Amino acid sequence: MPHDQFKTESKLTHWVNRHTLLAGLVGVFIGAAAVLVLTSARAQICKWVDENGVAHYAQTCPEGVEAERVEISKSPQPSAAASKKAIPYAGRDPDTNARSLSLEKLGSRLEKTKSRYLQTTSAMVRSDDSSLGGQFIIRLNASSRLKPGNVVEARFPDPAHPGEASFESILYEGFSPIIRIASRSARGFKCWNYHVVLSIFSDETKTTLLGTHEQLVQSRFDLTDVRNEKQFTEATSGGGNCPRSRRPKRISKPMSPRQLDDECERARERLLKPEREALIKRCISQENKDPEWCETYYRSYGDARRHGETMLPPRYWDIPECVEAREARKQNN
Repeated sequence: MPHDQFKTESKLTHWVNRHTLLAGLVGVFIGAAAVLVLTSARAQICKWVDENGVAHYAQTCPEGVEAERVEISKSPQPSAAASKKAIPYAGRDPDTNARSLSLEKLGSRLEKTKSRYLQTTSAMVRSDDSSLGGQFIIRLNASSRLKPGNVVEARFPDPAHPGEASFESILYEGFSPIIRIASRSARGFKCWNYHVVLSIFSDETKTTLLGTHEQLVQSRFDLTDVRNEKQFTEATSGGGNCPRSRRPKRISKPMSPRQLDDECERARERLLKPEREALIKRCISQENKDPEWCETYYRSYGDARRHGETMLPPRYWDIPECVEAREARKQNN
């Protein structure tokens, strides 16, 4: 082969090899960039399924659970304009600025829930004069699925510090199906339907979650501004101190004590009626009682009653209409 021809072919081969190498490097960089983009758009989290068939997800896998890591798409980052937009409070418990619900919005006594492991028999907020606060108390019946050695842990919201909670646990021993679990005393209760979540774990390590049970617990007093025992007694006595969403229109001329008494009873009945109907409905459906028996039993619901040697006033005796009626009678005597 002539020397000039060999030299020309060598240059051509070198040029081709160099551009092939550059093209390969460009391809590598493009591929790496694509991988980085794909990686930044996706993430791996832990997934496991409990015995109820409910899927759970978490950043880290809990111990004692058969779990797998799955890939999900990350949520897009919000724009600057979107990040400045105010997001309304979406929780089930009140935030710091939320006001107490009115009696009408609170509704009647709440339904008692039933889940795979537990059934609520009673749920209440009990006033605690020693702390000028209140205490969540929930009573439950265990189903046959709850076994000795299982642990029931309740998450109670902290009324004075929204977003925070206290936890109370009990070890189920199986001697009785009746379970009582209560929170520590807390301040800052509002007129609200508080959301309590109970978690059922397989044992005291709390690594295996078997299921959950949820219950709304109604508070019928507002303690946010209570500073002393007198204010506490006024807030928690009678039907509590929850606000009213509406007041009947007043007629222009003065009302007699008898008219004010009648107005007091009408206002009480507006509040008692939905509660009485809910109790009768539960009496028929859950206790399998005769409808006429249930209606007769709850006919006097809300009336004054004796507790030991103490005579308790009628329910909702402290609503504004009734207070006004009592004041009018005092002035008339």
